[in-house]
Amino acid sequence: TFNAPQDLTMEESEPSPGQIVGHIQNDKIGEEFFQMYFVYQKSGKQVKDSDIQTFKNDLRLIIPGTARDIAIDGYSGFAGQVADKSSKFITAIVRNGYWLIIYTAEPTQTNKELSDRMISTFKFTD
Repeated sequence: TFNAPQDLTMEESEPSPGQIVGHIQNDKIGEEFFQMYFVYQKSGKQVKDSDIQTFKNDLRLIIPGTARDIAIDGYSGFAGQVADKSSKFITAIVRNGYWLIIYTAEPTQTNKELSDRMISTFKFTD
């Protein structure tokens, strides 16, 4: 679960067994656009903690110099800015062998700070 500011809307669903997806966004016209969406795959092929380093070091995915180590609810991972045409922030951890990946758009400093504050409140409830 995340603690999201009251002026943001949050939706969460389980479109298929073992997969949780959701998004948080602002709906205000005239303000900076903010959207955070996440996917947590709780079943299927497992990944190893070493996959975090491999993913983080793939410079085709992450803008050099933006990757940093993070922790969410005690689980290690990384955050950085994706280097593709849609450019967004990414936060990724491996928990119990499965990825939790969080994207934030637009990639502005204000959105990064808001995203980091919300991610710091995340707690696994299962």
